[in-house]
Amino acid sequence: MELLQLRYLLEVAKTEHMTKAAQNLNVSQPVLSRSITKLEEELGVPLFDRVGRGIKLNDCGKLFRKNISTVIKLLDYSIQEVQNFEKDGVYEIAICVAAIAELSTHLICDFAEKHPNIVFYLIQNETHKNWNKDGEYDLLITSSWVEDESVNSITLFSEEIALGVSVNNPLSQYDSISLKQVENENFIDRLPDNNFRHLTDSFCRKVGIKRNISIECDSPQMLLSLIESGMGVGFVGCKAVSNEGIKLLHITDLNCERFIELQWRENYYKNKGVLEFIAYAQKYFENYR
Repeated sequence: MELLQLRYLLEVAKTEHMTKAAQNLNVSQPVLSRSITKLEEELGVPLFDRVGRGIKLNDCGKLFRKNISTVIKLLDYSIQEVQNFEKDGVYEIAICVAAIAELSTHLICDFAEKHPNIVFYLIQNETHKNWNKDGEYDLLITSSWVEDESVNSITLFSEEIALGVSVNNPLSQYDSISLKQVENENFIDRLPDNNFRHLTDSFCRKVGIKRNISIECDSPQMLLSLIESGMGVGFVGCKAVSNEGIKLLHITDLNCERFIELQWRENYYKNKGVLEFIAYAQKYFENYR
């Protein structure tokens, strides 16, 4: 049994397609097929079920993948640890920002100024709730409506979600409001697959209203600009708004809150730069708690 065979198995299991897996691995399909067949022969059990042109792990394959994934992760951990030891204090951090993009930018810039030996790779994708299978990044900044108590996560701060209205909107005369009072207003919200949208949809379900969403957009700043211009009302995080043209109304019929989390993958190597960033982020947001 060879290490390469195990990596081949994980790729085939991920793509569920021999041709795609072979392309991703940069090997020919016959070579990949022979490798998988040889592995199954060595183990004495089939690992995959062939379904049409596709291929799926069977129960034995799922059990084997679970244990092998752990072994490969530990091996990659050891390789990264050795490689980073030889980098003379220069570290790379890959971060996926799935929430509070503006505040995250301030955090990263502040950290980078104090740590010039850090190289950042950043991606903004607000549809991420948890880890992608490929492990493309070290850290994930995300949000949840319940506080994460796992060992691979810290809560940076919690944030009240209010209803944002233009200062020229008649509703701006109020300091608080119930969601049932604004059921017939035109709402501006994020796209359906956005994490924040999932949260606001849950608020409306809990109070039993069906709002009229007149505009959907994928940009937090665009959403704020549209609210400010009077195009509609919308849910807004209280700690992420600095627009003078928006009045925030506290929501009275529900505890509207979200938790901003910093997460990292379990059983994956965290270089010194990643560890320093985790500690720095926790301290950075102390005033937001």
